Amino acid sequence: MPLHLPNGNVLRATVLVGLLCLISIACVAFAGYRVSTISENVEHAWEDFINESEKIDRSLLSISNLIGYGGIIHDFKNYVIRRDPKYAERLQASFTQLNDELSNLSHLVTTEEEEGYIRQVRTTFMEYQVKFELAQAHDTDTVDELDAAVRVSDENALSSLQKMFALNSQRRQEKLAELSNAQVKLDRAAYLNYAVVVVVSALSFVVVLLVQRREDSLDRAKLALRHADDLYDNSPDALVSVSTDGVIRRINGASHLLLGYSAEELVGEHIEMLVPAELREQHVGLRNAFLNAPENRWLRSARDLTAVRSDGSEIYVDISLTNTTAPDGKFIVAAIRDRTETHNLLADLRRMTDEAGKANATKSAFLASMSHEIRTPLNGILGILQLLEKDPLAQPVAEKLKIAKDSGLFLLALINQVLDFSRIEAGVFESTEEPIDLTALFDGLNSIFKPQCVSKGIDIVLAMKSDYPPLQGDLVHIQQILFNLIGNAIKFTDEGSVTICPHLSDLKDGKHLLSIDVTDTGSGIRKESQARIFERFGQTAEGKAKGGTGLGLAISHELATTLGGTLTVRSELGAGSTFTLTLPLAAGSMDDLIAQSHSSDSSISPMNILVAEDNKVNQLIIQSMLEGDGHLVTLAKDGQAAVETILGNPHTFDLVLMDIQMPKMDGIEATRTVRAAGVSETQLPIIALTANVFSDQVALYLAAGMQSVLMKPLKHANLVKALHYIASPEKAPDQVRDHSSTTEHPDHDESALDVSEFLEMMKDLPKDRIPGLISSLESGTRTVLASLRDPQRSQIEFKAAAHEMGGMMANFRFNRAAEYARDLEMHEMPMDERMELVERIGADIDTGLKQIRGIIGSDA
Repeated sequence: MPLHLPNGNVLRATVLVGLLCLISIACVAFAGYRVSTISENVEHAWEDFINESEKIDRSLLSISNLIGYGGIIHDFKNYVIRRDPKYAERLQASFTQLNDELSNLSHLVTTEEEEGYIRQVRTTFMEYQVKFELAQAHDTDTVDELDAAVRVSDENALSSLQKMFALNSQRRQEKLAELSNAQVKLDRAAYLNYAVVVVVSALSFVVVLLVQRREDSLDRAKLALRHADDLYDNSPDALVSVSTDGVIRRINGASHLLLGYSAEELVGEHIEMLVPAELREQHVGLRNAFLNAPENRWLRSARDLTAVRSDGSEIYVDISLTNTTAPDGKFIVAAIRDRTETHNLLADLRRMTDEAGKANATKSAFLASMSHEIRTPLNGILGILQLLEKDPLAQPVAEKLKIAKDSGLFLLALINQVLDFSRIEAGVFESTEEPIDLTALFDGLNSIFKPQCVSKGIDIVLAMKSDYPPLQGDLVHIQQILFNLIGNAIKFTDEGSVTICPHLSDLKDGKHLLSIDVTDTGSGIRKESQARIFERFGQTAEGKAKGGTGLGLAISHELATTLGGTLTVRSELGAGSTFTLTLPLAAGSMDDLIAQSHSSDSSISPMNILVAEDNKVNQLIIQSMLEGDGHLVTLAKDGQAAVETILGNPHTFDLVLMDIQMPKMDGIEATRTVRAAGVSETQLPIIALTANVFSDQVALYLAAGMQSVLMKPLKHANLVKALHYIASPEKAPDQVRDHSSTTEHPDHDESALDVSEFLEMMKDLPKDRIPGLISSLESGTRTVLASLRDPQRSQIEFKAAAHEMGGMMANFRFNRAAEYARDLEMHEMPMDERMELVERIGADIDTGLKQIRGIIGSDA
């Protein structure tokens, strides 16, 4: 395609580009010379500086190695603990090397601040030398005594080294920034000249391309405009373009066909002429509102939209509004579609639906009313018949009385089933969600129907597992369905057995699918009759012979469907039948178990309890148990905080639960401090929380002023016993002072998680607390595992982390991991054995958390 650019413009553009190119070449030559000279000077200065900086870094690194892990601090600690002469020799050599290195560093640094840091390091390690000589002189002291006597604070020295590293790094960064700034300036000068050349070169192309693209854009715009006009004029929907003042500016051919107006009749008129007269004033307001918020939309109204045709008739329409802009202003394009036929069809459908609903409601109301009216006198008749049965009667009279009573019961069952149908049809079916214990449900059904089976000489077989998870569902109606199915199976089985077999499988979203097979060895059902037995009053010949209403299976089928399930049958004539009920059920929760199990705890009045515990996970567990029983809980993160809280509010609390091992101040010292301050045992009882319950340790707790001991992992039953003891000591059971256990350690399970103990613990916790507890367990174990895996941790820090891990593992019933943590805390061992136990703990945590997620149905 030729370029449409006049020759004069091309010539002027060429001359301009040539001049700019000459100027840019001269600038580039001069800038190149200047850049080369300055760059050499900067490079020499940087090399001198970086050599000095690296010397300082090497000196600082050498000092850090001398005093760090495997250096003076490490050897000094090992000498204090082990008194091994080899550490003394290494210390002497390290002190000499450190002194030389500090002197060398002093010659390298240039600021008074750095000299001060060197003096701080030198002072600290002179103190180490003095304490080393003191340690050599004390041969008879115990390790703890000697450690206390020669302890040196190395925080200032280590901090000084870090600051010197930072200062040297900062100087290097500043120097590098200066170099970068200089380089940037040089680069900018060069780039500027290069840019001139590039810009001038590109300018000639841009000028030509802009002219060409403008002509191409005009051609495309004309083509698009013609295409848009074709779409507008040929649209199957009526299109009306309206300016912002409400005047019609354009219509298409479909508008003429739909509305009956020609373009000459409509263009220039207000759009309101197409609106029914009574709505025109309102339409003006709606149009203005749309202009204030011009979003494309389908119009919806509480009433049907109508448009006025040229002959004055009204038609039902759907209208879509689109905001658009044209060279002569803004417009609204209304797309109008005739929906008169659809409107009339929907009106007919609504009318017929209403009529059918009214007829059905009338029928249901009549059946319900009739059933209620019949049931009232029938209950009176049955009551009199049951009273007569208790009187001594002649055999013929008793037989007639039994026939009358059985007939009355049959009629009552029929009436109740009719009422069930009327409730379902009327939409007043009531479904109540409640906990479902499958084992208890089927044991109860077995007890109810077994006498009936024995009297007929047949067996009832309950084929089920020993344990099922808790479920949630409509227990009443599930029982009603099963009563019908099992009752029918027994009625149609004269010999053999009736077998009940439940199956449970997992669905998505934490739900379960319950499938129950009720199988009999009765006469079976013909294939052609199987579809009819779920219809109302649909009975087989065998069913009529056995007696019945023909409603039991129909109601059961309706109930199963209403509950979101199915009821199906498999049968062969002469080979018995199997009815299968399938229902989706929600997973039960620990809260349901709590509601069933908590009966005796309410006898304790609410107490105000202070819990002193440093582990956040343990805090959450204890707090959840106590608050679930209605008690008020205050938390203290260590022994010192507990003492301050108690002495600041000596009459506030009814009880203190005191952990033994805590930072700042342990539980024994905290208890002694409280008692020494005059807070008596009767005024404020204190119960120990600990995993260490050997007899001598328990004696130590009681001697410190505690009244009882609760062993970790804490069990809710033991906690309640302890609260009973504090609230009413005269009514407490024997030996309640020690609520720990009769064993020194909890039983050990061979799996990562003791599932039965975990479930027992979860029963005692509020449902809404459990996800938070599991989340805290995951984050807490990650943090402590990182500490246990860190080889730089001191022995004291490592044992503290092992103690914390042991508490968390025991509380969540990771019994094996708790034993591993206790071994790490109590015993010295080589590093490889220690790390092996740490990894075993990590593996048990991963396995146990998967089990927990499977139990509670959570993505913790």
